[in-house]
Amino acid sequence: GSLRGGLYLPIRDELIQLGWGAGSSKAIAGLLAGFLSGVASNPLEVVKIRLLADGSAYPTTIQAVPKLIAEEGLRGYFRGLGLSVSRAAVINMGYLGCYDYSKVALVHILQGPETWRHHVAASLTTGLVAATVSAPLDLLKTRAMHSSASELRGSTIAQLRLVLQDQGGVRGFFRGWLPAYLRMGPHTLICFPIQEQVRAYLGLSYI
Repeated sequence: GSLRGGLYLPIRDELIQLGWGAGSSKAIAGLLAGFLSGVASNPLEVVKIRLLADGSAYPTTIQAVPKLIAEEGLRGYFRGLGLSVSRAAVINMGYLGCYDYSKVALVHILQGPETWRHHVAASLTTGLVAATVSAPLDLLKTRAMHSSASELRGSTIAQLRLVLQDQGGVRGFFRGWLPAYLRMGPHTLICFPIQEQVRAYLGLSYI
């Protein structure tokens, strides 16, 4: 989270300087920042998901590192990488990109100086969007990372078909949406307004 947040602003500002539009620069910056953070964090995501699914899978988190390499090689660390970076990119676009765009749109519509009210309203929108766009990829990523090489059947397309068959159609992709929103909604509602106020206190511009 810290990495994608730290990368978003410089990427967005660079795209704007290159002549990209305000909306497209926010979307692309969110995607790129999420993609890079997804690549960096993928090994830890594999270990985390397997420990959550089976606490006895590895004696400790530290011991999971050599055991995973011994059993599956370095490829084990990058299991589900495509889905992981896709999820990170999409959720970051729906997270930072959506917040940035929503806030600017609200300021424009309401015709006034930017205040904490805009930050709160944009945060509420962001939680809803981020939980919705990430739900299908969350499901696929968890299935891929929890599986061993022998259990993982086929490509991402094959996994999509399996979810459609096993989970009762398209609605299956949104299983767990409510818990995801209950996690992301309060998170965005707290983090973004506080972050904006901290930036203002430090003499920095709003996001």
